[in-house]
Amino acid sequence: MTPSVPAALLAVLAALGPAQAQNRVDQIRPDAPELAARGPFAVGVRQLTLTNPDQIDVVNSGTEVKRADRSLTLEIWYPATEATTPGTEYATILRDGVTPVSLRGIAARDAAAAPGPFPLVIVSHG
Repeated sequence: MTPSVPAALLAVLAALGPAQAQNRVDQIRPDAPELAARGPFAVGVRQLTLTNPDQIDVVNSGTEVKRADRSLTLEIWYPATEATTPGTEYATILRDGVTPVSLRGIAARDAAAAPGPFPLVIVSHG
């Protein structure tokens, strides 16, 4: 007797359970370039929302110019102090813009910053 498709699917999902529970985003692939190696500092991450007040609202302006506050959410990654306990779960959504997912990584949310100075690197994906 052949198992039903839902039963087979459940069996596959049960086998994947432990792997899916990890959902790590901090692994370094074996084929990663030399500069992908981690440095000596723990990693901190903090989210900030900055607002530029009273900007021209291009999307909603027509013959009459409308103004609105324009906000930008930043995710700031930085060297953290030695006392930082690594590991945070990140709540995000998939590329479909709807499906929630949790990711685990080594960065610590709102960790204390290590004393600097450090170089500044800005990454913008759009």
